[in-house]
Amino acid sequence: MSGGPAGSTSLYFMPQISTENYSRLCQLIMKICSDLLRDILSRYIKPAELRSELDKNKCKLEKIMNQQQKQLIYSVACKTSLAAKDLDISLLYILLRNICNIPSHKNGWGKQPMKGDNSISACIERIRFQRNLISAHSTNGDVDEAKFHNYWDELSGTVLEIEKQLIGGESYERAVKSLLTCDLSPSRTATYQAEFKRLHERMEKWERTPRRKRGKKRKHHSSSNRNEMEGIEKRLKCLEDEQNRKKSKPNDNVQNI
Repeated sequence: MSGGPAGSTSLYFMPQISTENYSRLCQLIMKICSDLLRDILSRYIKPAELRSELDKNKCKLEKIMNQQQKQLIYSVACKTSLAAKDLDISLLYILLRNICNIPSHKNGWGKQPMKGDNSISACIERIRFQRNLISAHSTNGDVDEAKFHNYWDELSGTVLEIEKQLIGGESYERAVKSLLTCDLSPSRTATYQAEFKRLHERMEKWERTPRRKRGKKRKHHSSSNRNEMEGIEKRLKCLEDEQNRKKSKPNDNVQNI
């Protein structure tokens, strides 16, 4: 008799499976896939040459970026200190697509790749499309088991394909496996989802803006937006660090990528 209530209480405080599914997908995109795109960028543009490549392509990039992104890339404060770690997933996609000379996949940049196309550009495109699909669940913050496995299989397969072709080793593979099975506390799950939703809304707003209108926001707005984005990313990193310390599995930690 005494075991019943204790079990019920434990279940009550555990996040629902569908909520855990959504949180794992958020972290897969925001941490693992983002770090992977940073590694791709560093493969095509040496870190020491990133600043000069950005300056060389300034006219081209300023036509594509919004004001917030231009502030990050070309502000005086970032002239010498900018690195791949400072770039979010939306900005990474812009650079990989436009200045890295990565050959387009068969359907062309910006379009859904063909099944079986494992080119680097096709893999990058799949990450972007999957991010958009996952974000559609942000209103309810849950993903059912069938959809979760579809999303997870597509993304994890893409991560492993890029690692095999460009990176080598098994660091990303271990990170993906660890994230699939690690414990997620209810409070951190809810917080991570909220941060992901806010960050995605900002990215989505830019992607919906016609190119000719990008970069016309007032300067004080762009500065505020940039500071907010940086704050979100710092909070996400803190949450992940706390979760990884709690898990305390040094060989499989998501952070080891």
